[in-house]
Amino acid sequence: MRRFTAHVESLSLSPTGQTVLRLLTSEQNTPRPGQAFLALLPGRTEVARSVLLPVECSPNGFSCERPIDRAWRQGDDLDLLGPIGTGFRPPVNSRRWLVLSVDTGIAAMLPLIQTARERRASVSLWASTIPRGLPPDVELATNLRTSLAWADFLAVSSTAAGLTGLRSLLSLEADEHIAMEAQALVVTDMPCGFGACMACGVRSRRGWKLACQDGPVFPLEGLTW
Repeated sequence: MRRFTAHVESLSLSPTGQTVLRLLTSEQNTPRPGQAFLALLPGRTEVARSVLLPVECSPNGFSCERPIDRAWRQGDDLDLLGPIGTGFRPPVNSRRWLVLSVDTGIAAMLPLIQTARERRASVSLWASTIPRGLPPDVELATNLRTSLAWADFLAVSSTAAGLTGLRSLLSLEADEHIAMEAQALVVTDMPCGFGACMACGVRSRRGWKLACQDGPVFPLEGLTW
């Protein structure tokens, strides 16, 4: 993790109506899908850093949704920490990816979809709200049980609270396990980024884990859900 300055090059509106920031950084600060950044505007009364989850990445920066409580503008310089934690690590030989958004929106999963296309993997997407402008080769899942049987990699985006309903959403029995590699991006506040404040705790089968140190992407079967 590094501390560096990112320049707000431009602002735009996403298909869901959210304000998107285009941030200029350097190649060494380019994140993997699922990694996060913590940001604040220097010299202002922003005590806690906001979590930024990239929605698009490039060699010279990334785009992310602007937090609703921040009035950051074009031309601002943000003080960033990151990339934070681990990102998604799809198996090298996986070719059928089921991407599932439980209660977080699909924006943070868009870089993963781009990675799938670069690897020539097929993608089936399930989300409560589907944004406009998805690549035409991304299929929309209508039956999650069928999609789960088809997939060889499962990627989930959820809050910690949303994970409690995942088993029901996937129509799994209480003792039924997922046979493939499954990873979950747990979206939560991460005030410090160093594991000192303990505010980003996520319940796992072996006790509490920290999103900023052990996640924010976790092996799904290692979590309590």
